[in-house]
Amino acid sequence: PQNAFKGNLTFDMSFDFDNYSVKLYPTPFTFDKPVLLDLSFYGVDFSTLDASTLGFNYLDGEKEQLNYAYLNINEKWGVLSIGGAEIPHFSRYGWTRVK
Repeated sequence: PQNAFKGNLTFDMSFDFDNYSVKLYPTPFTFDKPVLLDLSFYGVDFSTLDASTLGFNYLDGEKEQLNYAYLNINEKWGVLSIGGAEIPHFSRYGWTRVK
């Protein structure tokens, strides 16, 4: 969003397809206001996951539930999606058991 930070920023994203997470670099980098992340993983094997316990969280340090516009867990099609997740800083984010 506009005014999320001042200046120019080059960043990288590293995806972990085994653990359904993403790491955003450079870290630490904190925004003046949260940026929004849309992220989907396809081909998810739900045979070892309980979809009713999953949530999308900050993963470095204490788990922190994020605000988001939508969350989609589709076991039939093997999809995990998050939309409009408010990311306050670059770090590692992903799907975890929240229950």
